[in-house]
Amino acid sequence: MTVVDSFRKSELVDSLIDHEGLVLHQYVDSEGYATIGVGRLIDPEKGGKITKDEAIYLLHNDIDECAKSLDNSLSWWRTVPAKAQMALMHMRFQLGMTGLLKFKKTLALLKENRFKEAAIEARNSRWAKQTARRAKYVTGLIEDA
Repeated sequence: MTVVDSFRKSELVDSLIDHEGLVLHQYVDSEGYATIGVGRLIDPEKGGKITKDEAIYLLHNDIDECAKSLDNSLSWWRTVPAKAQMALMHMRFQLGMTGLLKFKKTLALLKENRFKEAAIEARNSRWAKQTARRAKYVTGLIEDA
């Protein structure tokens, strides 16, 4: 049995949101500590955190959002081999859609299934120099597609 039955839980949720507020980004609470959502303390100085399960839940939501934005902006992305799709997801996740779309030559080459050339093009980017380990993995996926 749950501590709060479903009817009362709904009422509790509404009243907590009313009193705590609902903030969809990190903010500093009245005591000066990092907080998110509905009064969720995340400031490590006060023992705040999220659980691994919560982080994985958020990651799954983020992955779904990345796929939707790729569907909307690069209608062809699901037609390339799985490794190239994985590379595009990594790049979208890291760079956002705006950042990924700056890779015009790489994307054009991927669309044409010219994977080795696309990998070379991506390796010659500022992104590859700034995040070398990740870029090596991602461009390896592209090259192997």
